Amino acid sequence: MRRGRPGTGVEALKRSIRVRFWYKGSRCRVNLQMAPTKANIRAAERLMVRVREEIELDIFDFKRHFFQSRDALHSQFDAFAQAWLGQLVLAKSTLEGYRKAMRQIWIPAFGSRHLAHISLRKSARSSANASRRCRPGRSITT
Repeated sequence: MRRGRPGTGVEALKRSIRVRFWYKGSRCRVNLQMAPTKANIRAAERLMVRVREEIELDIFDFKRHFFQSRDALHSQFDAFAQAWLGQLVLAKSTLEGYRKAMRQIWIPAFGSRHLAHISLRKSARSSANASRRCRPGRSITT
């Protein structure tokens, strides 16, 4: 069984194939749910050639090529936030407070920004800006 040619960004694992590439300053690693056969490895190598060409031309769409990837499903902050809020099991008032904070602070600050491009510094800055809008000891009201 082949492991993929060096430099192609394709790696055969036990039950799948992993592709690696750089996109917008972030290293992306995606596991393709396909058996690591010679034919599938060649197909993955062709896919990587296409991906690199599209990145170079600035027309690459992660979701189009890797629609089953968890990164594609929740790659943007607002989609991730909605999914996160949806899976929480909390008291109704607590959950409503979280939703309000998302609507008023976090969604305006980060919106549809890719998760990989949100740093601790940016989130701390948004949190500090939000706390300046509040009076000490008071929560944010609508």
